[in-house]
Amino acid sequence: MITFQGSSVAELKQAFSDSVDDYLDFCRERGEKPDKPFSGKFMLRIDPDLHKKIVVKANKEGQSLNSLVEKSLCLYAS
Repeated sequence: MITFQGSSVAELKQAFSDSVDDYLDFCRERGEKPDKPFSGKFMLRIDPDLHKKIVVKANKEGQSLNSLVEKSLCLYAS
């Protein structure tokens, strides 16, 4: 986690930059890669027949393909 504070925009920018540098130094010292946020997007290749089936299922349930897949993945991940 990176925290920073300042009394002006210039101080905030400098404090942020310093905090990021400190975090990167900390990671280097520990031999770890810095955490990066996930975009929430990923490419998935599946059989075309399965693709069709889950689109039909999503439509029948009145939801998007994305919502159906996200709900399914949430069940799997819990």
